[in-house]
Amino acid sequence: MLSSPRPLWGGAVSVSLPERFIDISQFRDVPDFQEAFTDPHADQCVTFETLELLPEFEDDKIALHHWEQLMEHNEALPDNTTVSSELRELKHLPGVVCSVVVGNQLIAKHKEGEIRNRVRLAVFIVRLREQETDLLISISTPIEVHEESTSKDAPSSLSFGDPNDEAARMFLESFQIHDYGLFA
Repeated sequence: MLSSPRPLWGGAVSVSLPERFIDISQFRDVPDFQEAFTDPHADQCVTFETLELLPEFEDDKIALHHWEQLMEHNEALPDNTTVSSELRELKHLPGVVCSVVVGNQLIAKHKEGEIRNRVRLAVFIVRLREQETDLLISISTPIEVHEESTSKDAPSSLSFGDPNDEAARMFLESFQIHDYGLFA
């Protein structure tokens, strides 16, 4: 799969994502603390957010905390599958902790009521303790779409469900911080 480097926050951070992702700020406002990309055909979304470090959560629990916060914010329902959690290393940030949680949620897109899609939500928290910052990276990937959802055409995309987990893999392999002044 072809990828392209994406500058985030004016180039202070960079990451490579599959070329199929487009910058959401091209068609709607995105808050200054956030960068967001979407594959509109597969209805997949990758979001980057700068957050204040939450020192009350241990490294191995912080991603689960944010995963649960996103579930609440999205008014999602839990899926009965297991939520997996692990600590990972980032290739270009040795010694920086990256807490990861992956699990499925049942989410109504655009508040479609009871019409819910099964979405695999991967949450990565990059802990920058010296900068008192948690970087939240979320990758939402529909894996089952309700026939009445506005996303009903997503399963026809070759990238539907991101079967090779390209977005997550590329993030882990390419994420770099070039200017820590962003977090001052």
